[in-house]
Amino acid sequence: MNRAMLISGINHYLTHLRVSVAQLNSLNLQDINIHAETFFRDFLNLVLGYDLKNINIIEKNASAVDLADEDQRIAIQVTSTPDLAKIKHTHRGFVDGGLDRKYDRLVVLIIGERLRYRESTLESNAGFSMSLVDDVWDVEELLRKIADLPLDKLKRCFDLLRDELHIAVPRESNEVHTLMRVIEVLSTADGDLSAGENREDPDPEQKIHDRFADHADFLESQYVNLHEIYGRTLAEVNRHSDLGHVKSASSRSIL
Repeated sequence: MNRAMLISGINHYLTHLRVSVAQLNSLNLQDINIHAETFFRDFLNLVLGYDLKNINIIEKNASAVDLADEDQRIAIQVTSTPDLAKIKHTHRGFVDGGLDRKYDRLVVLIIGERLRYRESTLESNAGFSMSLVDDVWDVEELLRKIADLPLDKLKRCFDLLRDELHIAVPRESNEVHTLMRVIEVLSTADGDLSAGENREDPDPEQKIHDRFADHADFLESQYVNLHEIYGRTLAEVNRHSDLGHVKSASSRSIL
C-alpha cells in the first residue's frame, strides 16, 4: 500500500472506533472504554514511541489518569467525554493525587471530537499547568500526528488497527460501483421527480425531535458519524456519475 491508502485505512479504523464508542456509551454500555484504554496504550506506544502502562491498575492514587510513561514523564487520560468539566475534574484529580510531582505533562485523549473551550489553560494552586490547546487530543489530532510518520511505521499502525479492531476496510472501487448502480436504479424509478422536490436537509421539519425526542441526539449523531464515514464514497460517486442534476439530487436525498 502507498501512503495515501494507508492513511485512508487508518482513518477508516479510527472513525469506526469513535462511532462505536459513541453508540455504546449512548446505551450506557461503557465496558468498551476499558478496552479502549488498553488499545490506545499499544497504539500510542507505536505512534509516538512512548512506553505507556496502565497506571490506574498499578497505582491506587492514579484514578485521574489511565496511562503513563515514567521515563518521558507523561500521563494520559482516555475518555469519550469532551466536556470542559470532565477535563477540569481530571486535572484536579491529577494534582490532588500528587501525580504532578511524578509527571510533567497531562494529556486528555478524547475518543471522538474535542470541543472549543473558552479557556486556554488550566492551572493548579501548586502551579501545574495544562494547555487546553496542546494537551487535549482527539481522533483528528491523532490522524495529524500519524500523517507525518514514515511509511514503515504507517504500515505497522495499519496492521495494529486491523488486528485489534477486526473491521473490514471497504474496497472503494467496489463500493463506488455498487452505489452508482443503486443510484441509477433509484433515479430511474423516480424519473418524474423535479429538482425542486428534493431537500438536502435530512430532517427539514424537525420530526426527529417531535417523534423521537428521547433519542434525538443519538439519531442526529448517527447521521453525522455515518456521513463522515461514507461521505467520501458518495462524493466519488457524484464525480463519476452522468445522471444529470435532477437525478443526482434525487439520488443524494434517497441515500
